[in-house]
Amino acid sequence: MGDGSETVTRRYEFYKYAAAADTRDGENGEAMCSEVNPTTDPNDPNYLHGVGDHVAVTGSDGETYYVDCSAQVVVGEYVGAQMAGFDAAMPLGMVENLQDGERDVAFTPRTVVIGGNTPYAIQVTQGALPPGLALGDYVDPDSGATAQGVLSGTPTSAGQFAFTVQATDADNVTVSRSYALAIAGGIAIPKHALAVTRAGSGTGTVAGSGIDCGATCTTTLDAGTAVTLSATAAAGSVFTGWSGACTGTGTCTTTMDGHRAVTASFVPATQKFLLTVVNTGSGTVTSSPKGINCRNDCSNTYNAGTTVTLTAKPAKKHVFLGWSGGVCSGTATTCSVRMNSDLIVTATFQ
Repeated sequence: MGDGSETVTRRYEFYKYAAAADTRDGENGEAMCSEVNPTTDPNDPNYLHGVGDHVAVTGSDGETYYVDCSAQVVVGEYVGAQMAGFDAAMPLGMVENLQDGERDVAFTPRTVVIGGNTPYAIQVTQGALPPGLALGDYVDPDSGATAQGVLSGTPTSAGQFAFTVQATDADNVTVSRSYALAIAGGIAIPKHALAVTRAGSGTGTVAGSGIDCGATCTTTLDAGTAVTLSATAAAGSVFTGWSGACTGTGTCTTTMDGHRAVTASFVPATQKFLLTVVNTGSGTVTSSPKGINCRNDCSNTYNAGTTVTLTAKPAKKHVFLGWSGGVCSGTATTCSVRMNSDLIVTATFQ
């Protein structure tokens, strides 16, 4: 092509495209069954039929489906011919969507770079094309004509491929576009969403396994991925624990067997929680730090995050039977609790 300023005159013969409407590209209207069976025998059942029984078509929503071109007559009645002059140049651009492909199946050639003045300089600036595919010059096997800026080949690997294409034409006009192309034929690994929420009136961050919350509080991971999350309270705040897919106050570990939601709670370090001891039987319960020293029911408030150690001492000729209430259990005479919420502990003596 020249500089795009000349007028080209051509003679065109027109035939109606006879294939079904669903064989047209939903984005640019391109007839995807435009390749005609080469037979010239009108008695041949393939006469004027398309080529290919599994041709990919991109719908208007960008989704890919497949049509059988060989089962359809694609050349309709002769319409006529005319001479036409036109500006040889059109703006350089790229198609918006690419049809999906299949591993070890020839990819339906797809014009990606359109318009502008050839030759094109084309490069993949981010990511990579699926192995087996190339973007550049394509020689039509029937006509021998060469088209530039065409994606073609036979994919050799299945998976999801994301890449960015940049094209520059002879006038040094540059365009680029990002694409996501799915190649079927491999074992699809399900994906699950991991969502982290921070709750409470305090502040802090959660990090690990693609999460940095703060900024990134959701991610998508392969099914079966082991997740480890850590919560860090900001100065003046206390991490009081996990809820949802994790519990406790340590490191959160879970497996992505499905979608997972985790909440990390933070409160101001000045916030106080109430610890209540229910004392049944004959004995006393004391605490460290001080605040509880009772023979009967008693309670005291402690700052968030404080670890309180309770000690049970039976009266003479009595025994300590154990703790209950969820946060304490067993028959050891001491029990330590972390004040992340209001708590109730029962000490039983006999």
